[in-house]
Amino acid sequence: MKHITILALLLAWLLPFAGRAQSSVVASGGESSQGDGSFSFSLGLVNSSFLESNDGTVTEGVQHTYEVSQIDSPKIVFNAIAYPNPTTDIVVIEILDSDISNVSYVVMDIKGREILKAPIVGAVSEISLKVLETAVYFINILKNEKLLTRFKIIKR
Repeated sequence: MKHITILALLLAWLLPFAGRAQSSVVASGGESSQGDGSFSFSLGLVNSSFLESNDGTVTEGVQHTYEVSQIDSPKIVFNAIAYPNPTTDIVVIEILDSDISNVSYVVMDIKGREILKAPIVGAVSEISLKVLETAVYFINILKNEKLLTRFKIIKR
């Protein structure tokens, strides 16, 4: 009788969780299969985890976000790239234009607070984000204090 009571309590506790493993509310999605494999995707929910070891890093989860946004002034053509994204330490800003006089960068957090600011003195600049917490940051590229380009960087 004692075993049946314990089993009934265990089932009553586990029953609400039945069928809810890895479920999520998403805006869209789909599936594809070919031969021996299949692939499914979802849009609308961000949830991922990172597994790191000496051999490498694996990212798993419902959906991964990799977004780089760029704002260009209609009067000024300015070409720059930022990599790697996401990063754990260094972000490289590579200016593809020849004129880099009076160009600087500002690293801002998601709330718009200025975290780092420095001039860009060469075509390739390294920005260390190592001391910053895991979050999303914006790197604004400025010329004469006017915004040329903005990069959205994910710091892990």
